[in-house]
Amino acid sequence: MARSLPQNLDAERALLGIIMDRNDMLFEVSATVSKVDFFEPQHGEIFTLMRDMIETNKEAKPGTLIHDLAQDADIGGITASEYLRMMLRDAPPAAMATTFARTIRDLAMRRRFIDVAYKHLDEAFNAPATIGAQEIESRYHAAASALFSTAQEAGMKPLSDLSAAVVKRTQEAYRKDKRLGLSSGLKAFDDLAGPLLGGRLYCLSGASGAGKTALAYQIARHVAKEAPVLFQSIEMDGEELATRDLSALSQLPGERIERADLNEAEVFALMEAQAQQTGLQLYVDSAKRPTVGSIRGKAMRLKRMKGLDLLVIDHLRYIKSPSRVDLFEQQTEILQDLNALADDLDVPVLLLVQLKAGYGSEATDWKKVRQPNVGDIFNGAVIEQESDVLMLVHRAEYMLARRKPTENIGDWEAALQKAKNRAELLLNKRRGGVGQGQRTVGWIPEEQRMTDEIPRVDFFQIS
Repeated sequence: MARSLPQNLDAERALLGIIMDRNDMLFEVSATVSKVDFFEPQHGEIFTLMRDMIETNKEAKPGTLIHDLAQDADIGGITASEYLRMMLRDAPPAAMATTFARTIRDLAMRRRFIDVAYKHLDEAFNAPATIGAQEIESRYHAAASALFSTAQEAGMKPLSDLSAAVVKRTQEAYRKDKRLGLSSGLKAFDDLAGPLLGGRLYCLSGASGAGKTALAYQIARHVAKEAPVLFQSIEMDGEELATRDLSALSQLPGERIERADLNEAEVFALMEAQAQQTGLQLYVDSAKRPTVGSIRGKAMRLKRMKGLDLLVIDHLRYIKSPSRVDLFEQQTEILQDLNALADDLDVPVLLLVQLKAGYGSEATDWKKVRQPNVGDIFNGAVIEQESDVLMLVHRAEYMLARRKPTENIGDWEAALQKAKNRAELLLNKRRGGVGQGQRTVGWIPEEQRMTDEIPRVDFFQIS
């Protein structure tokens, strides 16, 4: 008796309905399922059409999809228009999308395995005498292994090929008199972390107010002068980021810009500052609680349309995970996905991570203010393991200023003056390089940026 091939049309319809209802869910499943995985060919066509529309910032709904489908086409015994509306109406919760995608993918793999098995079964029946059974078995195992090879196995290459690729990139950079990777624009950072290389995950941590977002934005802005950068500003709204930049350029306080509390001369200064941003290839996305899938989709789209040389994400705690495991496991999955994203995009990913909420709380006495370490980072052990480079930012001035003693303040004032307008960059890990190090940099509070020029300590300024 002939058996039907494994398939689940309900799962296919459910996934398509979810994507129609929530277009952003495409990015959650696009790495799992593709057109060829759908058993019903018209489902594959609809999936491809939705993907093309969503990736070009068009809304994929029944009313927009129908223009590219034959309206009177028969799908499941009803017209295409009715079929699309039926899938949208019956769409299950979006949280089920990845489950349906994996089901569709698994069934597709089973069908491919059955196809391989039948082909070699037919060969075993009909092969000429010159082809032995061992050769048929060898062909079958080779085909089956190739079918079920993991992404890691599929990416295996001889060391000699990998070395040849490294040498080729180095030779090309040498001929062009160009350094491999991107410069951060801050020599102290480059000395510690090395160039920003494609396919690597750079993690930057520090206490709130230490300047990690300012440093990340400073690096993004420097790179964006020459190449496209995507700044995923999850914690800070895009306009807040723009206001901070305009404030630094115009030397006007950000709170006055927000209130429009400016005179005519200052308005002109603000306009001149805005003109300085012309030509900056910096793209800001301030979507709240994005998933790695949605970040991936936007980054892939930007790379295809404009190019992409650097991805900055601020910050890890605000990335949403579709998994229902505990927070530590969620962050582990997110970090592994970001590592894969850096590889797929072939760009450096700069990820900001928070310290634990309790960092510094033990230092009620200003004398106990200390530099942070990996143990102070929330889920620090995993972040250290998954990152290629891990660096911390510390500003003792910020910590000391909030711990002013009520008596004997002379020593405190001296310590505060010594730390004034300074920051420390602390390298905790650099894969393939020197693993630890520290650099002192200058901090310009009016511009919210760091500089390689370290301010001179003038103790005579102490009151």
